Amino acid sequence: VVRALGKCGDLTAEVNALLAEHDIETNAFSPGALKELPRVDWKISADELKVRRDMRSHRTMSIDPPGCTDVDDAVSVRRVRLPPGGDVDRAIKHMGGGVNGGGV
Repeated sequence: VVRALGKCGDLTAEVNALLAEHDIETNAFSPGALKELPRVDWKISADELKVRRDMRSHRTMSIDPPGCTDVDDAVSVRRVRLPPGGDVDRAIKHMGGGVNGGGV
C-alpha cells in the first residue's frame, strides 16, 4: 500500500484513485502560470466568434501529451442519436485563440 485514498465505492476515493493511477497533478498553479490567465472580465470578441465555432457548451478535454508545454489541442465529445446509416462527426481542435506566446 502506497497510500490510503478511502473506501472502495466512495466517490472522492475513486476519483483520487483515478488521478493517482494516471499521474494527474492536482497541485495549485504557480504564480507565474496564474499570471498567464486572462483578466476576470475577459470575453471573446465578436470578431473571434465569427471565425470560430463556440464549443463552450460541449465537454472538451486536452489531448496534448504528458509534459507538453503548449496545451492547445483538444477533442470534444457529445452523445448524438443517429438514424440507421447515419454518420458521427469527430473533431480535433486547435485551441490557440486567446493564448499569448512566450509565457510559462
